[in-house]
Amino acid sequence: MVRFSVLMLVLVGLLGLNWSQQEVQQEVQQETVEFEERFNKSYLEKAPMLNAEFSGLKGFDQAGEPWEIESTRGKYSVYVFGCLT
Repeated sequence: MVRFSVLMLVLVGLLGLNWSQQEVQQEVQQETVEFEERFNKSYLEKAPMLNAEFSGLKGFDQAGEPWEIESTRGKYSVYVFGCLT
């Protein structure tokens, strides 16, 4: 009888642990979805719209010379942003 009681306690403990793990997984999944929604909303609020004017950009070319985006006005151009090293 004692063995049966101990076995039942172990099984109930394992099942309870499994349920709490599922609850934690659901909470983490919900938090992940909420973060993605907030991130996407924030990005869409700040992202430039298509065909929006893009002026005032200054930087340096591959030779280290100062460069402004206005110097390419009226020309077809491809811009790469970031560190290329």
